[in-house]
Amino acid sequence: MSRKDRKKEKVGKWKRPKKKHTNRHHQCPTSRFVKIVEKVIHNKWHLLFENDMPYEAARDVTKRWTTKEGKLSKKLGSKKQEAWKAVFGNSDPQEAIKIIAKEWDIPMNDLISWFSYRLSLLKPEEQKRIIENLTK
Repeated sequence: MSRKDRKKEKVGKWKRPKKKHTNRHHQCPTSRFVKIVEKVIHNKWHLLFENDMPYEAARDVTKRWTTKEGKLSKKLGSKKQEAWKAVFGNSDPQEAIKIIAKEWDIPMNDLISWFSYRLSLLKPEEQKRIIENLTK
């Protein structure tokens, strides 16, 4: 089957969607928040965080990939470590969270209202830890 035929191929009743990956990093919704990044960085972000929003990525860095000493965890496999270096360089997790907040995040007004809401859903000790990490 040729490439053109595959594009025309139907999946069930629906046509196969055309995927166009660009260097526009889509933040939800794409019509409102778009960040232009190199395609490699875009792909590495998705390798690390899949389709997470920036605040979710910061949470993953804090909860999953930060050791008690504040270092990057060895839980990241070699591909994710490579992706980390592409996106954050040699930054430690705290620096990476600041990079996410500064360079990848949504506009501040939207972020504050969303963050306040999300923070209100957490246990008090988790709220305190997150606020301490963000204010360092």
